[in-house]
Amino acid sequence: MFSDFPVSETIQKRRSVRTYDAQPMSEQDLEKLTAYAQPLEMLRLAPSATNAQPWRVLRRDGAFHFYAKVTEGQGEVDPPIIQRVDVGICANHFCLTAQEQGLSGTLKATEAPTNIDVPDSCRYLFTWTED
Repeated sequence: MFSDFPVSETIQKRRSVRTYDAQPMSEQDLEKLTAYAQPLEMLRLAPSATNAQPWRVLRRDGAFHFYAKVTEGQGEVDPPIIQRVDVGICANHFCLTAQEQGLSGTLKATEAPTNIDVPDSCRYLFTWTED
């Protein structure tokens, strides 16, 4: 019987441990990241095809860099269209929430940042920079 282990409670308390950069953040960077807590949370809640959430967002040099995670074995240089649509939806969640929070910025497709360690399966799409 499940009564000793409530499924919904277990799911809500689940956590995934990741590897983190051991470099401490500056006080200024921490304040900026805290200001983006709500936009990042809305990005996390964005829907995606088959609930795959094929996006990765990395912050470096005061900007948020958006990547599409390409499924292994597809052999494609560019992410499939549905993954690009999914990343567009999550970016929309991020941008609209940032605007609502009074954070102004711009999405731009620029050259992929070279100072970020990104898995081979991720393809750079665009960057959010503050105005």
